[in-house]
Amino acid sequence: MKEKLLAIDFGTKRMGLAVNQDFLAQPLKIIHYQNQDEALEEIVNYCNKNQIKKIILGISENETARKTRRFEKKLQDLLSIPIIYFDETLSSSEVIARMKLRSKPIPKYIDHFAAAFILEEWLALENSSHLDN
Repeated sequence: MKEKLLAIDFGTKRMGLAVNQDFLAQPLKIIHYQNQDEALEEIVNYCNKNQIKKIILGISENETARKTRRFEKKLQDLLSIPIIYFDETLSSSEVIARMKLRSKPIPKYIDHFAAAFILEEWLALENSSHLDN
């Protein structure tokens, strides 16, 4: 059984969350917030309640990356589990491209799907590195 992971697609108004079921990523929810402390509290409570062992935090570039790093520092002060940055560049674009393959409309908010994509990519990379050993 794979350890319990939480992926976060960080945003300044919304954060998408995803979890793993063994080696599969599953979208969990979107946290809409005005005060980042509310989002932090919700994430910390979820991690504690569900025995999350590691957080995979999507990080992009420039100013968003700086904001993500500040968020990570606040989160790390509240939790004693590893937080790993993972490049999330183009994750939303990839999610939209995949959704266009379906015949259903694309939802207004896809942050939790982007978090699942980040986690899926991280899990694939982790699994391939274990196969190389």
